[in-house]
Amino acid sequence: MPKSYKPPRIFHLRSQDATIKGTAPYTQSELYFNIDQNLTPDSNEALVVSVNTAEIPLSFYPVGVNNKTLVFLESTDDDIANVAPKNNVVLTEGNYTATNLATEIARALNASNGDNDYSCVFDNSTTKFRISKLNTASAKEFQLNLAIGSSGTAYKLLGHPASLISSTNGTGNARQIVSSVVANVSGDNALYIRSPLSNINSFESKHGGTSDILAKIPITNQYNEIQHYSPVANMFKSQLANGQPLNDLTIRLTNSDNLKIDMNGMDWEFSVVVETINVEEMRYKEY
Repeated sequence: MPKSYKPPRIFHLRSQDATIKGTAPYTQSELYFNIDQNLTPDSNEALVVSVNTAEIPLSFYPVGVNNKTLVFLESTDDDIANVAPKNNVVLTEGNYTATNLATEIARALNASNGDNDYSCVFDNSTTKFRISKLNTASAKEFQLNLAIGSSGTAYKLLGHPASLISSTNGTGNARQIVSSVVANVSGDNALYIRSPLSNINSFESKHGGTSDILAKIPITNQYNEIQHYSPVANMFKSQLANGQPLNDLTIRLTNSDNLKIDMNGMDWEFSVVVETINVEEMRYKEY
């Protein structure tokens, strides 16, 4: 065995054991671990980090902290230019069927504005929502601001692009907003384990640059089950800069929009493997 050989290290980590945790409700999805193992490569070496296993309870609600608040605007006449912000529409966090969610959307719309003019139905044949308001003297035009910075990821939930959505003419005297694409009432499709390591080989289309993603975990189980992750092939290895040490590890558990997950108090576990490579002996293709 060459004298320079450095065996890989594996760290079995639990969220409840983190040295520092994020503030509520993100105490399980923002974690800091003090590794303190003197993982310092030579100048001609680099550390590569990979997620070996993970066990994550699917305890987060499809309607939760990241998408429960809808920025709502309404007008007192039929001129869209006079639409003004009203009380935010706040959905009750939880796990819903599409039909039950439509009932909850109508309840929240009416509760936020003190009237009973709004209705919402879910069309099972198109998997789209239709939010309607009777054309009364109190209001005619309405909008939902579903931009990510305003209403989180509610745009996916309701079946719209992440933008300002305006009402259109509906049946009779009603104004309505109908999902422009299929509504996603099942919640996030994947979980992302992220770490702000200065890796050089991970790319993310969301912002068009290098990424802090260590692992993308497709959600294949149902709410309230355990999502197991154990890649047997093509495991991604995040390569750090030459000579960069690793003394601590900051971890964030997010959705695809890089928003932290509210685990509702449930802890999770994962294993991280750290290996050392000699970059002078490696042969990479130049891009």
